[in-house]
Amino acid sequence: MSQFVIFKPANQTLDEIWEYSLETWGEKQAEIYIEGLFSILQKAASREVLWRKLHKQTFLETYFVKYQRHYIFFRELEDSLIGVISIIHEQRDIVSLLEKDLKLQD
Repeated sequence: MSQFVIFKPANQTLDEIWEYSLETWGEKQAEIYIEGLFSILQKAASREVLWRKLHKQTFLETYFVKYQRHYIFFRELEDSLIGVISIIHEQRDIVSLLEKDLKLQD
């Protein structure tokens, strides 16, 4: 079974998604959404979903998958791991937020 590692910026976003979902739609829906995010992460780690590669020079070797309204950005690590760098809502400024999160990883 392939695994994934969640880096600090992505982990903070997961907490924010949980809080927002809990306040907006309640605990059951928050659990469903978070479980869905983790499910797509597992599928990405096991390559059950198509990885899309970012083609901008500053995002070298960065891939993403989409889950509902969020883009999940990651890099391939050793031992069949993927490292989740950032999780960004589709209505946010994806480029600047991803650049910020990538700088935290370098």
